[in-house]
Order: sequence, then C-alpha cells, then structure tokens
Amino acid sequence: MTLLEQFIQQYRNKPFSWGQLDCCLFAANWIAMNSDDDMAASFRGRYKTALGAKRLLAKNGFKNVNAVAQAYLGQSIAPLLLLRGDIALVSPPRSEPALGIVAGHGVWVMTYEGVMLVPMRLVTNGWRLPCRQ
Repeated sequence: MTLLEQFIQQYRNKPFSWGQLDCCLFAANWIAMNSDDDMAASFRGRYKTALGAKRLLAKNGFKNVNAVAQAYLGQSIAPLLLLRGDIALVSPPRSEPALGIVAGHGVWVMTYEGVMLVPMRLVTNGWRLPCRQ
C-alpha cells in the first residue's frame, strides 16, 4: 500500500468537521505529512462553520480557498500537469470549491459525506506537493 493509500484509508471513516477536518485541513494534513510544514497551524480549531471559515480567511487577507493555496503553495500549474499526490482545487457543480489530493484518475476530497474521489474534470487549479528538503 502506498503512502497516499494509507493516508486516505486513515481518513475514510472520519466525519467532516469545520476547523478540525474539512477540505482544506485534509489537504494540509497531507502536505504536513510530506513536508513537515503545517501550513494550516494558524487556522486549525479557529472556526466551526462555513461562515466562520470565510471570516477567518478574510481576517487573514484571503478572498477564497484558491488564494490561500496560492499564498502557501505558490504558482498554480495546469490541471493536466498534476501528478499523484499533488494538491488540486476542484469546483463541483452546486458546491463550493474544495482542496483535495490528486489520485491520478481523480481527486480525493473531504466532503460532508466523508472522503470521496471526484473526477479530474472538476479540477480548476493545482499545485505540486511540497516535499521534505
């Protein structure tokens, strides 16, 4: 089993929770596991609702999740260049954009229903996974 498969397995039965385990913190946990850098340390546990998350982003100077990813992960790359384990922003219909982890054939995203694999066609932006130096 690969490291990504092990990571997904450990989150498979965990519930979505704003400020504890939402889409951004799910992706941040993966990044921290691979880089020893918790980019979400200043956000963890500081909000409990979607509105609280938006307020905290605004308080920190971010318009949206994409802006946060750009600030912490740098310049985005084209979705077709993403590799397994990279970070992707997906924009599902009738839902807010969410950060997830590229699985090759899809993107693992933490949703209200738990961890789900969504199609790559929903990816709008992506970033290389920062790795340990």
